[in-house]
Amino acid sequence: GRARPARLRMLTSADWSWYNRLIWPAPILAYAVGVLAVAFVFIRFPRRNLAMSLMLALFWAGGAATFVLMVRTNSFSLPALFTAGFALEALLIAAAGFRGRLRFGFAGSLRSMAGLFLVGYSLVLYPLIASVHGRPFPRGPAFGVAPCPIAIFTFGMLLLTDARVPKHLVVIPVAWSVFGIGAAFALGVGEDLVLLAAAPAAVVLLAARPALASSTGRV
Repeated sequence: GRARPARLRMLTSADWSWYNRLIWPAPILAYAVGVLAVAFVFIRFPRRNLAMSLMLALFWAGGAATFVLMVRTNSFSLPALFTAGFALEALLIAAAGFRGRLRFGFAGSLRSMAGLFLVGYSLVLYPLIASVHGRPFPRGPAFGVAPCPIAIFTFGMLLLTDARVPKHLVVIPVAWSVFGIGAAFALGVGEDLVLLAAAPAAVVLLAARPALASSTGRV
C-alpha cells in the first residue's frame, strides 16, 4: 500500500497491541481512574478537586511515557516535542490543582452536558467505535494511555468545572488536537475525529462564564 508520511506514522494496530500488553495492567487501571474521576464530579469530599486534578495530570504523564516508548518516526524532534508537551501539561494541571484553580462539578448547563458527553465518549463510545472498525482492545488505542483519548477526556473534565479554567491549560490539548486530527485522517482512525468538534467547542464553552452556582463551593 501507499507509504505513510514519516511524521504521521505513529502507532499501528500491531504497535498498540504490543504496547498495551507491555504495560498491562496499566490500561485497566487507567480506565478505573477515569471512571472514578467522573464519579467524583458528583461526589463531594475533602480535597476532591486536588485528587481529580492529579488524576487528570496522571493521564498526561502517561501520555508522555507513551511517546518515549512507542513513537515510530524518522524525525527525533516530534517525539521529543510531544513528550515535553504532554509532560508539561501534566505539571500545569497538577499545579492548578494544588493552587485550587480547578473546581469540578455538574450543573446541567450546556457546558456541563458537553463535558459529560466528551468524558462518556472517551470512556464508552471511543472503544466501541474502535472495535467496530477492527481495533478492539488491545489492538487499538486505549483510554488513559493513548494521546487522543487523553485529550478528549481532558476537554470533557475541564468543561465539568464551576470556575474559570486557566487558559494555559487548554493550549497543549488544542495543539495536540490539530496534529491528532491530521493523523486520524491519514491513518483512518475515525474515533479520533471527534476532536474536530471537541477542541473548538471546549475553547468556546470554557471562554464563557461557568453556570454552576457559587454554592457548589471549593472542595
